[in-house]
Amino acid sequence: MLTEGLTPSSVAEYGGALLELRLVADRLRATDWDDEDEKESDYARALTETLELAVVDERIPRRKHRRILKYVLPLESGYLGRTIKERRAAAGKNLTDSKTVKASTIRTYQEYEPNALDELARALTEMEAEARGETSPIRG
Repeated sequence: MLTEGLTPSSVAEYGGALLELRLVADRLRATDWDDEDEKESDYARALTETLELAVVDERIPRRKHRRILKYVLPLESGYLGRTIKERRAAAGKNLTDSKTVKASTIRTYQEYEPNALDELARALTEMEAEARGETSPIRG
């Protein structure tokens, strides 16, 4: 899903367990009577809304991780439909005020995309526990 972005077909094909989150299910508007395209669009919208709620400073404290996720997923307007390489390059250009980080470095350097995705997983786990009225397995 990361490669193709948050398009309806990508979310339908690769969304997997993310689409089973209560956080996502609570945002769905489609009904059983809607056709497949409408349901896929609804899942993409609901997942995007959920990810936007996760990628905030209260949930993901490091600015660079939020910036990477906003461009790579993409949550930043104007980047849906762009290639993953273009989105990583945009993240690298917008990561700091002083220098550009190469797309390949964003992808492979542990401190960049890998840690940003780990932070997103942590934030979603905490949010899902809250949505279910449970104690977060991360915070104990």
